[in-house]
Amino acid sequence: GDDCWIDCNKLQSQYDFLESHPSYSACLHNAIVADLRHDLAYLSEGSSENNREKTFDELLVEGGGLINPTASFFFRKEVIEKEWFSGGPVGDHFMIMSFANAGKVQWFSKPMSIYRCGTPGSFSSRIQVRTPEQAHNYSSSYIEALNNVESIVEGDHSEAFSVRRNMQIESEHYETLKYIALIDGSLRNVVRSRGYSLSAKLKACLAYIVNAMPGNCFSSIQRIRVMAIAKRSGRLLASHLDGYTASEIVSSIKSTRE
Repeated sequence: GDDCWIDCNKLQSQYDFLESHPSYSACLHNAIVADLRHDLAYLSEGSSENNREKTFDELLVEGGGLINPTASFFFRKEVIEKEWFSGGPVGDHFMIMSFANAGKVQWFSKPMSIYRCGTPGSFSSRIQVRTPEQAHNYSSSYIEALNNVESIVEGDHSEAFSVRRNMQIESEHYETLKYIALIDGSLRNVVRSRGYSLSAKLKACLAYIVNAMPGNCFSSIQRIRVMAIAKRSGRLLASHLDGYTASEIVSSIKSTRE
């Protein structure tokens, strides 16, 4: 599996919080991301942050996955008896919005689970390469589901919905241009493509250049990039994973911290 719990008090602490805070519908927590693709371990969010409430707008823009791992979710049964959002290509993101629409959402800074990202056969590993048609269908279904949620929720969240829609469009543009660059082998067509942002074009060109390098340069550069981002944000825990089990990952992290 991709997810496992590493704190024996996880469920009790989340249960106790909701019992003593009736206005909250759910609580999430920090997690360790065991990135198998890049042989790294890092926190989903900085451990220096304090426990806090996450707003609907924050959760809408952040989504699930690497920032709010599914294994951290703990919510009231009543939530699914109210307005439960579905229809999107990624279920956990719409679950989080359902939580935030039903009440307040608490986030704990303590990492109490591991998310193994890049496990062979997992959802995250199956969506790495998309054709332009696949990228468009994915983005369209995501945006349609977001529009449905926006028509239901109360309050002014238009800016956050706009940001998230733009994120999906930008992702679609990048996937389309990357396909043109890598499959067609044409940077000229990437540069000449109209209706695409400059940032998407630059990222696609960079993917082409790195992919053309000999050996494992592409994976090495990707690893350095991900590690630099995690280190800069204070989330990097281990630069190498000793194994794929929870105990081995935790041992690797402890030895790095020591």
